[in-house]
Amino acid sequence: MFKSFTRILVVVLLMWTTGASAQLNDAPHQQWNQDIVGKSIVYIPVSLSLPLMNIWNDELKLLASEAGIKFTTLDPNLNVNKENQMIASLIPKKPDLIIVHNPDRQALARVLKAANDAGIYVIQINMGSTYQSDAFIGVDAYDLGVKMGNAAAQACEAPGAPSKNLALVTGSLVSQFSIDQVKGQMAALAKHPDLKVVTKQVVNWDPKTDFDKVSTIVDAHKDLCAIVDEYDGEAVGAARALAIAGLTGKTKLITSGAGGKFACEHAASGQIDVNFSYQARDQAIQFMTVAQYLLESHIKPGTVKTTIYTPSFEITKENMQDMGCK
Repeated sequence: MFKSFTRILVVVLLMWTTGASAQLNDAPHQQWNQDIVGKSIVYIPVSLSLPLMNIWNDELKLLASEAGIKFTTLDPNLNVNKENQMIASLIPKKPDLIIVHNPDRQALARVLKAANDAGIYVIQINMGSTYQSDAFIGVDAYDLGVKMGNAAAQACEAPGAPSKNLALVTGSLVSQFSIDQVKGQMAALAKHPDLKVVTKQVVNWDPKTDFDKVSTIVDAHKDLCAIVDEYDGEAVGAARALAIAGLTGKTKLITSGAGGKFACEHAASGQIDVNFSYQARDQAIQFMTVAQYLLESHIKPGTVKTTIYTPSFEITKENMQDMGCK
């Protein structure tokens, strides 16, 4: 009886392992192993010195490892000429796909087209260029600007607001993200003619520059009702300037960014009043999903033009628990 049981067990195990082996060799697994495993992706952010780009990097690296993709990160550290050179040097090396964060709508257009022409897929994230590559995935900066402008109007028209004067702080004059965000802000504020933008400043996404410029602004305009600051990675400089001036919570600081721990900590402390989060970890999943689709599709690079706008959500001290802040 024991021998019979053993024989039955062996047969069952053989059937199970044979089934498992067949499953690993079915059409989906064959396609995955052929088109995904061993492929190479290079990620080039604007700078790993900024929180948003690090969140993307960590998540993309994890997702690539899980999929068996070779993943490399190159950091130009806010130097667009260096970023251009990095992309140009990749073209003869022929990675399968490049994910690029584009700080200048013009500067990288030619080299991105050259990468596509060389048979390399190109995904642009959050900041696009005048060249439309295989995919753009990122927040709709104009819509984001409208939301930020509406939040500023609400703060400045609230009972007890110190004035109707506000300031705008943007990251760049040449980034498509910055350009579109400011357009959205101004479109929203145009519906409130009682409000006045007393100054617009550019800080190159640098928190130290942001601190210096906002310090000067609040020294000249101590009654500001709001500061609308493009990106929370730079806006920490504005938060510090407001704290030193004794204006935290009085002059409302409205910004946008990656979400997660960074946004939650600044909401909890009251340093940032409103932060429109584009949920960077979720974005990274979308980046990798589209990357994998392109690799499996065998579509000729440069022939499809895909745009995917990712959502943004408001984070405040009042709703931060509902937004996943622990």
